[in-house]
Amino acid sequence: MCVFKSFFSQKRFWGSLLGIIIVVMIFSIAFIGSIVNPTPKDLPVALVVNDKGAELPNKTKLNAGEQYKEALLDNKDIPFKWSVIDQREDAISAMNEKKYYATIVIPENMSQQIMSLQSPSPQKPEVEVIINQGMHYTAANTTKQVIDQVLSKINGQIQNTVFTQLEANKATITPS
Repeated sequence: MCVFKSFFSQKRFWGSLLGIIIVVMIFSIAFIGSIVNPTPKDLPVALVVNDKGAELPNKTKLNAGEQYKEALLDNKDIPFKWSVIDQREDAISAMNEKKYYATIVIPENMSQQIMSLQSPSPQKPEVEVIINQGMHYTAANTTKQVIDQVLSKINGQIQNTVFTQLEANKATITPS
């Protein structure tokens, strides 16, 4: 018992213990920012809209690319800082220079592919999403998740528009 009493009465023990506690507190405070509210803000993302549009049977124009663009740029809940770029190659070279975390490319025949869903030979409309894994890995993955959620929401809106037009024209859709 005497050994423990003399050990705990030494100043070195208490000084070392206090030093360890201070170091642990400093590291805890330093890392609290990554634990509390790790939401991304103003992540730079490029948007390339090449869609030319298509004419509907009732002589109105459908431009799905512009609908995507408006939906993306007007949504203030998306933590992205959008840059609209004319060419896919320019966006990729900017990604290589680590200017963007991702690029969304809307092809030039997007509206025509959407309209083909009403035809006997439908084509699957696709938007190209390019993620820059060379940037910050966690931010790139977060960017991918947010883009997937946003695009599926926009796809639902465009799908409702197409179904409404099909219903108005009393058209039928085959399972194939």
